[in-house]
Amino acid sequence: MTPSDIFAPKSESRCNMASQTISNLAVYESRFVSVEIIQLDMSYGRSVKPAALRKIINAFDPRAATGIILSERNPGEFHCIDGNHRLAAMRQLGIDRAWCIIFRDLSRAEEAALRQKYHVRANPVATEEFRAALIAQEPVALAIEAIVQESGWQLDLFAHGARAQGITAVVELRNIYRQGGGSLLIKVLSLINQCWPSNKTAVRREILAGTREFLWKYSDLDLLAIAHKLKLTAPEVLIQGAKVNAGYFQGAIPIHVARLMLREYNKGKRDPVEDRWLKAAKNGA
Repeated sequence: MTPSDIFAPKSESRCNMASQTISNLAVYESRFVSVEIIQLDMSYGRSVKPAALRKIINAFDPRAATGIILSERNPGEFHCIDGNHRLAAMRQLGIDRAWCIIFRDLSRAEEAALRQKYHVRANPVATEEFRAALIAQEPVALAIEAIVQESGWQLDLFAHGARAQGITAVVELRNIYRQGGGSLLIKVLSLINQCWPSNKTAVRREILAGTREFLWKYSDLDLLAIAHKLKLTAPEVLIQGAKVNAGYFQGAIPIHVARLMLREYNKGKRDPVEDRWLKAAKNGA
């Protein structure tokens, strides 16, 4: 038995799962492939994280290794669908061949869709998952991307934090779409654009979620009237104020952002709008 042979699966169960998952979209086979010729498609693939790679190398158990999922786009041209970290670990450990499940005749969209089915983790990276969803042409992801672009923003699915040039809070974009469909997402981004155009802080998760909460609770208010008041307060101030309030009062950060939006809207009004979160809390008490 060679060092590579220990990576051969004990049964065909993984292969059978692959066959059932893809539902006859492609032919597959399982065999050894040289790790050096396997390529990565980062348009939907997961980037290799150094910390995660070290953890895998330190705890690597060949008896527990499962087959790497590949797409053979052309004869001898293999692209990794699932198993980027295992592949990198094998290379560093000096293992020259990996046991692989190989699919053929897949489009890149089908590759991305298959990657999503296999790639189930406890803490998935949201931007990577959304990137794969776009390549797989998931309808909701495509609709969200179109609305974001029409609003004048772009999704940034590769950068994080201060390096990001667009919207990275894709989980919150999905939350908005799930709660109120495309119309609510359009409304949220429209209000943000009217208040804080081109301000990257305004499309952080806290502001997106807080704006969603506010507009959902006060859908009867005029958007222009809201923007007229809110644009006087920077989104950074709203986030900081919400964090302070969350330290003293119950409720998540987005709720406190929304309540601060209401406070700004009510400034100078003879008949201020009622705090509907407070009313709901009293009614529930």
